[in-house]
Amino acid sequence: MTNPGNYVLGYLDGLRLAEPPNPPIGKNWVPDDTRFRKSRGMVAIIAYDPLLGGTAFNKGTMTASTVGRQGKVEFTPVPGTRPIRTRTAPPPVPPEKPLGITDIDHLVNKVAHEFAHSFNLGDEYEDFGGDRQGDNDPTHDLPSDNLAKLTFLHQGAPPQARKLNPAKIKWFEVPRMRVSGKLLVPSVPLVSDIFEVTVGTTDIGKWVQAWKDQAKVTVRDFSTGSDNRQLPLKAGPGDVLTNLTIATRPDEKQGTLFLQTPGPLPQLPVFKKGAVVFVQRTDLTGLPVFLVDKKVRDFVADPDPANQRSHSPLNRNRDTTKPFGSKEEETDLPIGVPGFVPPKFAYQMVGIFEGGNHFAGGFYRASGECKMRGQDKGTTNDADLRGMFCFLCKWLIVNLIDPAQHAPLDAHQYPRA
Repeated sequence: MTNPGNYVLGYLDGLRLAEPPNPPIGKNWVPDDTRFRKSRGMVAIIAYDPLLGGTAFNKGTMTASTVGRQGKVEFTPVPGTRPIRTRTAPPPVPPEKPLGITDIDHLVNKVAHEFAHSFNLGDEYEDFGGDRQGDNDPTHDLPSDNLAKLTFLHQGAPPQARKLNPAKIKWFEVPRMRVSGKLLVPSVPLVSDIFEVTVGTTDIGKWVQAWKDQAKVTVRDFSTGSDNRQLPLKAGPGDVLTNLTIATRPDEKQGTLFLQTPGPLPQLPVFKKGAVVFVQRTDLTGLPVFLVDKKVRDFVADPDPANQRSHSPLNRNRDTTKPFGSKEEETDLPIGVPGFVPPKFAYQMVGIFEGGNHFAGGFYRASGECKMRGQDKGTTNDADLRGMFCFLCKWLIVNLIDPAQHAPLDAHQYPRA
């Protein structure tokens, strides 16, 4: 459980507005272990220290980061008869250099990385070669939404033990969206096959166009528990309705849509405020499009034994005996996939790559490079995007903050050729 006696949380809980009647303003930042709060973990403690360090702690309710990148702790001898050394203090901050020892680019990247842990994103970098020993539970995947483990994904016994079951890769079913909104109030069932949702008037023109296009609509409850865990996507009858149509022209003044199911239902679910309504992107044949391109999905799932890379990660570098990716010159690139045109920066391709959770083997992530893997890569080159969040992580962050922004995220940030 979260420690409620934590001094920082106690301080936040007591914050009030300076002007009368001094309403409380800090309680919004105090976490609640029984429900999801968008503010959970969005508290950063910055230590003016040259040592490289950063962590999320107190059950993901806050983060701590240092301002430096030094790899070792320095000590200073203390004069006297006994051999005593004390931690070397940072030098004084001169007026001409108000940031002192602070490496501002590194600090910003590190705080963003540590904040991402509050969105249930795990570390993707590698500290050790080989697989982590001792975790052989085949029934549970890693809780982090951006990581998966071999013992859960593996398909069959040796010699198939390192072959992966694509159906278990939790981000393979994450949809791309071309129109998106969120429910401003709970949905309202009207008859057995029609219900009303309110999305507001801001983007209502796009919903009018979707009605004209006779586009298929999905409504999905993306809500999470206090741990912010989002994947795998819930698929119960009260979690999602697909293949919906917009029954009549959207009400442009009220910002409402009347959605119709393919047929009558015994009981229409009520989707709560904040649920997502969206039109999924489709390919030229009309099939739905996901974060992982169909050609990539089919290649990973290829049953042809001649495809020696089927049911396997897509890393070009397959040496898992030693860690890879921590050095500036090391970029985890994908192999070629027949018929698939990779994005301009191939390391942004969304698929499945081995290496993460501090180990070179046995753990998997969605893209070659990501801020959760190498937060400082490319900081001296604006065209180098390796230190940015991969698209899966962007999707997961946006989904918790404001899922109505999925369509613009996809339009502007999905990695393209």
